[in-house]
Amino acid sequence: MTAAFHPLGIKSIAFGPFRILPQSRVLLRNGKPIDIGGRALDILILLSLRSDSVVSKEEINAAVWPGISIEDVTIRSHINAMRTAIEDGRGRARYILTVPKRGYTLAHRAVVSTNEEEAQQDTRQLGSRLHSSPKPIFGRATDIEVIASAIARHRVVSIVGPGGIGKTAVVSEIGQILEQTTSRSLCFVDLSTVDSPENLVGAVAIATGGTTIDGDVSTLTNYLAQRSVDLILDGCEHLIADVASLAEKLLVDAPDIRILVTSREALRIDGEFVYLLDSLNLPKESFPSADEILASPAVQMFIDRSQASGFVSPLNRGELGIIANLCRQLDGNPLAIQLVASRVPAYGLTRTYQLLVEGAVFSFRGTRSSAPRHQTLRGTIDWSYQLLSQDEKETFRRLSVFVGRFDLKAAVAVIGGGRSTDQVHAVILSLVDKSLLAIDPNAASAYFRLLNTTHGFAAELLGIGDDEAALARQHARHFFDHVRRQMASSDYSRPERDEARADLGNIRKALSWALSHQDKIANGAQLAAYASPIFLDLCLYDECSAWCQTAIKSLHENDLGGKVELLLQESLSLSLISSRGITDDLHRAIERGLELASQLDDLAKLTKFLTGMQAYRLCRFDSIGASVAARNLVAIPELKSDPTLLAICEWSLGNAQHLTGNQTEALKHFQRGMNFETAAARRTTDLFGVEHRASAISGFARCLWVSGFPDQALKAARQHISELSQESAVTYCHSLLHLTQVAIWCGELQEFEPYIHLVQSRPEVQALPFYEALALAVYGELLVAKGDATGALANLKKAYDLIEQGRYLMLEPQTVAALATALTSLGRNEEGLRYLDRAFARIGSDSSNFWLPELLRVRFETLKGADNPTLDAIDLLQKSVEVARRQGARGWELKSTVSLAKVWVKTERLNEAYDLLDRIIRRFEKSAWSPDLANARDLQTKVKSSISERRQRSVLNIISQGSRPSINGLIKN
Repeated sequence: MTAAFHPLGIKSIAFGPFRILPQSRVLLRNGKPIDIGGRALDILILLSLRSDSVVSKEEINAAVWPGISIEDVTIRSHINAMRTAIEDGRGRARYILTVPKRGYTLAHRAVVSTNEEEAQQDTRQLGSRLHSSPKPIFGRATDIEVIASAIARHRVVSIVGPGGIGKTAVVSEIGQILEQTTSRSLCFVDLSTVDSPENLVGAVAIATGGTTIDGDVSTLTNYLAQRSVDLILDGCEHLIADVASLAEKLLVDAPDIRILVTSREALRIDGEFVYLLDSLNLPKESFPSADEILASPAVQMFIDRSQASGFVSPLNRGELGIIANLCRQLDGNPLAIQLVASRVPAYGLTRTYQLLVEGAVFSFRGTRSSAPRHQTLRGTIDWSYQLLSQDEKETFRRLSVFVGRFDLKAAVAVIGGGRSTDQVHAVILSLVDKSLLAIDPNAASAYFRLLNTTHGFAAELLGIGDDEAALARQHARHFFDHVRRQMASSDYSRPERDEARADLGNIRKALSWALSHQDKIANGAQLAAYASPIFLDLCLYDECSAWCQTAIKSLHENDLGGKVELLLQESLSLSLISSRGITDDLHRAIERGLELASQLDDLAKLTKFLTGMQAYRLCRFDSIGASVAARNLVAIPELKSDPTLLAICEWSLGNAQHLTGNQTEALKHFQRGMNFETAAARRTTDLFGVEHRASAISGFARCLWVSGFPDQALKAARQHISELSQESAVTYCHSLLHLTQVAIWCGELQEFEPYIHLVQSRPEVQALPFYEALALAVYGELLVAKGDATGALANLKKAYDLIEQGRYLMLEPQTVAALATALTSLGRNEEGLRYLDRAFARIGSDSSNFWLPELLRVRFETLKGADNPTLDAIDLLQKSVEVARRQGARGWELKSTVSLAKVWVKTERLNEAYDLLDRIIRRFEKSAWSPDLANARDLQTKVKSSISERRQRSVLNIISQGSRPSINGLIKN
């Protein structure tokens, strides 16, 4: 020994459960002496005195063998002897760490005491320390807080969850908290290494520092009876009954012991507090933003683990979406995330996702230091599977036929195999208890589901047997009946529809099977017809159209022309207009729907398809065809008995007259529709994705503004928005955007601007290109009104591109009008004219087009630029005023009149300018206000003032020349 091992005044050195008495050269563990060699103890004393640093082999050589040069192997042999003596590495207990190429260090802070009594107190306070995980723990702060609080109130707390969910990591963090905040001893027992019940008590005894007791429970309880101990039993599921029995005994005979358990099922003993550890929070499924994805603990963990494995590529929005999908497929399971993320550097994100879908991830290996059951995902699940009874194993495999959630009724019908409801229920609840099935916490009734990772394992096992084909048939038949009951009725309620949405995965599987097999019970075309509204509700338009087209092709000749085809053509039309725009396929679907509805005398469907045909014609600038469709609707005699359908007909005519340039007639039809709506019992009818009343009020408000009633238009917009429900994404977007455009014309920019952003923030808008284009166009128009031409231009050009892609020609005039105005403000008149030329080429000189007066005015402003207007340019304005007057469009007429009056003012035709303004202003109510009215009134006041000044100058001229003018002469001037 050297002097370094006999520090003056030091009585003891304590760390973990150990205390060294250097003077007497004794090593104690929880007060019990331990046999250890002299050189090994010398090394341990040296490491303890320098517990805050790494001690090199050279320093150990100099301190323990002063003046002698020894081989490294000698030091290693004594280090190993020391580790054996203190049971370093047993369970999760680590005390001596090797630092590669540097030396060794103590894993715990050692406390040096100069007083014997203080030394004993230090030993009690330190207890047995756990290592903090070298990896950060994501999304578990609340779990840890709740469990730490529970252990203070309950003597036994069980953390229960499926394999790989992070139970050990959480309990290790809680152990650290207990060490730091209490004076109790802490003992950790890793039961995953205990392979038989006979070794359970001995493992606990060794971890708690007891003597060798060979499974004697009484000796263990007597040893612990006088101690304050927090006992962590990690990984109990394979010994669950024996652990429960031992825990009950310890709770009775050791009054100051507390037990913290991790397991895949609860102990189910008196006084147990069970905490169900859930998966890491995931991003929402419906179009999350980049910030929402990055806020998810599951995504944070995935990125951290992939980067730690060498993946350093910057992530764009698309790659974040892939990571979000990966984490969802992995159920937010930390072990699964860790295993898959570690392969991203080798395979890349896209290929890793493909491997996940293909099931290859079950064989991905984890870190070498992981427990065997955590080395692979397959090993983790198989650990639980092998603990099941034969009945549980069979049920577990067969349940993989479901995709997503299922209820007890579905389980009995599909996988029951002749067993009673009670028998199937008992096995399912047993699988829930063992964390192999999850219960849907958001469902009103009891729904279960296999986690995605578990599902893949069970499906592999099912594929080995002969049951798979028969189960798929039973599954398709059950969900055919289920969907038919919920969706066949035209008046099914919203809660029922929401329930059907949750079954989407099972519906897809049933559809796929039914459309590829001939089955008299599970008819694929019928299932597609009944299920398609679910896909429409979720804005899954491309998928909906694909199912409908496949189903229509599968119809037998004797099935064509029936109710099923009518439903399929309806859903096909709705999905095509939302996803593909105005195409020939859409026209064919609407025409076929009209034909079927007429043949089947289905009044409601006939009404819907006629409004769809009207919308199609209007989008193609076919004003005559749109009017014909509207009048065909009104001509149906059966409508007269239904006030709601009568209201729809009148509003349809109103929209047709409004958009084809007859505002006087449009107002009459809108008002009649309002009267019918008041008389009818209020019910909602969906007309090509938009609820009928919302469509009508949007058209009515715009018609009011165009007809010269801006105050009434603004009032209608405000009232409807206040009543608007967010339930229907399409109706919500439609109303907010069209009414916001009316408000812009009325000058209410600040009040209505947030509505545009509300629409743009709706995740469904990404699946609704028409409304994405409309939102960009309306926002661009608002920015033009605010004077931000540059910002407007960016939005309007994006809108124009979407309009071109989707052939949403109905949106082109308003977009081009705002676009040309913005370009003119920036001095890019020629570019603006090119956009206008394309718009005029489509609508021609059709004076019945609603937008023609405004496009003519904007073309004049674009041609005029900074130069004096030509006669041809002035002709555009005069034509605009003339067309607007003929249409009854006082809103457009006012704007063009103001522009024309400015021309007359510039050319000194003041009286003509005044008269022109006076005539249009008098046709508005005196209390009415809009930006255009304000401009007109202001200009009229200035013109009047200029006329007065000119007359005064004329009088002064005459006086200065010495002649007196006649009264008639003055008036003439």
